[in-house]
Formats: sequence, structure tokens, C-alpha cells
Amino acid sequence: MVSSDRPIMINGQDFCDNLTKYNVSYSDIDSNNSGRSESGVMFRDRIRSNVAKIELSWEMLTPTELEEIIQVISQSSFEVEYYFGDSIETEMYAGDRQMEKGIDDRWKLSVNFIEF
Repeated sequence: MVSSDRPIMINGQDFCDNLTKYNVSYSDIDSNNSGRSESGVMFRDRIRSNVAKIELSWEMLTPTELEEIIQVISQSSFEVEYYFGDSIETEMYAGDRQMEKGIDDRWKLSVNFIEF
């Protein structure tokens, strides 16, 4: 079970060690029929609301820890349980994965999870 101090599980696995960034945001998805008129008035055809995005970063990962996370999030989708005042379960996919090599063969990983 996730909590405020261990806020995320991916496919039932706890990857909270070395987690340094955890931001949850929600957005709406509009259809192609949405936009602005020539006078600048918005017309909107919202087709889905409250689509979750989680911004994550880990630092000081060993090569083995990095590979374990990358292997799980490289699937086309995966189950995520995350904390946002309560435990929420949903299917997500990983956006671009940025890996940066640090000192002593340690790695930093940044990635966004986006709800299906």
C-alpha cells in the first residue's frame, strides 16, 4: 500500500528508494474540435478530464537499480499505484526517459508516467 512517505508502486514493486522528485498533476483532453475562434473566444469539446501525470526522478541509482526500473517501465503499459491524498490505482505508460551518469557509477533517472 502506498503512503505519503512511499508514494508509488509500479506493477506491485516498490521503487521509492532514492526517489527525489514526485509531482502529480491532472489535465483534460480536448477533441480536435476544440480551439479558439478568430476573435479569440475559446470553444471546447472536452472528451476526458483528470488524466494523471506523475513526474518522477531518482538519484544515486546503481546500474542494477536503474536497469530494474527501466525494465519495468519499458513495457507499453504498466499498473501504477500512487499516493495523492489516498491510494489510487491506474494503468500508465512512461514518457521519455532521461538518464544521467553521475559520480561513482551512480545514475539519475527522470521520467513522466502518463495515465492511459
